[in-house]
Amino acid sequence: MKRLIHFPLIFFLFHMPFKSFSQEFEQAYVPIGLDGITLILPMDVYPSKPIYFSVKNTSTHDFVAWSSTSTADYYQVEAYINGEWHLVSNKVIGTSASFRVDSSREYRIRSCHKYGCSEWQLNNNKVSDELKINAFYTDKSTLKKGESTLLRWSVMGAATVEIRNSEGYTFSPLNPVSGRITIRPQRSSTFYITASGFSGEKKRLK
Repeated sequence: MKRLIHFPLIFFLFHMPFKSFSQEFEQAYVPIGLDGITLILPMDVYPSKPIYFSVKNTSTHDFVAWSSTSTADYYQVEAYINGEWHLVSNKVIGTSASFRVDSSREYRIRSCHKYGCSEWQLNNNKVSDELKINAFYTDKSTLKKGESTLLRWSVMGAATVEIRNSEGYTFSPLNPVSGRITIRPQRSSTFYITASGFSGEKKRLK
């Protein structure tokens, strides 16, 4: 499958291990200058959670996929079974997974790195249709240099959507169903959309 904390001072991270969520993470620290004295204080540093989390249910398996998070090293997935959340995948390196059908068809995901994990993201895109790009267009047929326009898309059956231009710039993560972004090309450009489902992907250019 397809690809902050803002702090007003320049800081350095120190760490020491600690136990959390039944696994070992490291504690981040930040030096703070106060009246000529440098204090080393603990600091919470968590990755961003995935924005989009897609699930497709079949008769034998549940397939899950999510938008990548640049601050994450890996992901954890939990399933809702018998009224409780249970960890079903502890360390996914990538942006997709599959599970045999059990008593659960609900899942949630979070991003993790060495300092801890993000908040949980519940499924917000239930996939059931066949993969199809319905529309990919701009509001204007021609543009002057530096002029802006909206680039819109409508997709069915996708787990993730990515748009890039001919210069190599990528817009991601994007809503896997429909959405719009403002573009302001500085030169003649071609835009490509890639809609990825659980059994392949489709592309179209504008």
